[in-house]
Amino acid sequence: MNLTHSKKLKSVFLGMMLLSIASSTFAKNKDIPENVNNFSFENLGVIADNTLTVDVKIIDIQDNDNYTWRMTPSDIAIFYDKLRLMKEKQPTPITLNIPNPESGYRGLEFTITNKYGETIQPFTAYNGQLLTFSGEEIIKDHNRDFEYTMWGLNYTSKNQTLMWKMLPIIDFDECIKLGNRLVETTPRQCLLNNGDIYLDINEKPTQEALSIKGFDDCLVKGQAIINTFPRRCIAAGGHIYTEPPRVR
Repeated sequence: MNLTHSKKLKSVFLGMMLLSIASSTFAKNKDIPENVNNFSFENLGVIADNTLTVDVKIIDIQDNDNYTWRMTPSDIAIFYDKLRLMKEKQPTPITLNIPNPESGYRGLEFTITNKYGETIQPFTAYNGQLLTFSGEEIIKDHNRDFEYTMWGLNYTSKNQTLMWKMLPIIDFDECIKLGNRLVETTPRQCLLNNGDIYLDINEKPTQEALSIKGFDDCLVKGQAIINTFPRRCIAAGGHIYTEPPRVR
């Protein structure tokens, strides 16, 4: 084979490769427009239809080793269902001032990878907002409904331990939404792995109830008492405070 013929073959081969790449790109762009590289509700349908994986990271500015997990296919379905509902209907906003526990927690970061191996720019759910990677608001997350539901999808020991250190939990419904253990008593109970208990009661949380620091504080603020041993005090919203041992 002479040198000229060899060069011609290489040129033909290179041309075929470029044609293949162009065809692949064209096929991909039929599914995913070129401008779909950031998360937005306008592109939600296209992004959802082409999603391969969704990775979730707990952003903690006090911990360099931020805990990360990958959603299961059923989790991804819930993830997109909740996002779609955010545009259509959200829960009635709670008007209480709900303080966050002191921690380095700054939200859940979601990274979507499509079936072509391309990553959509991450977005974050934190403290009542969905935020772009640069910190701009995408949409309100009333009562942190989306954020708490996503936490609740990953019921692992690690996740449940971080949860009560990082998130304010004000009532039974939030405790359940976060994926904690349900006990079918009357009334029903939700148990955190730190021992905290929330009862399923009709009385909604109040600003005063959110300020309660323990059993004695609960007594002072006039909440219901359960005369067991040890005694227990129920705050509005169902949070139970247990009387500590007394030094005589």
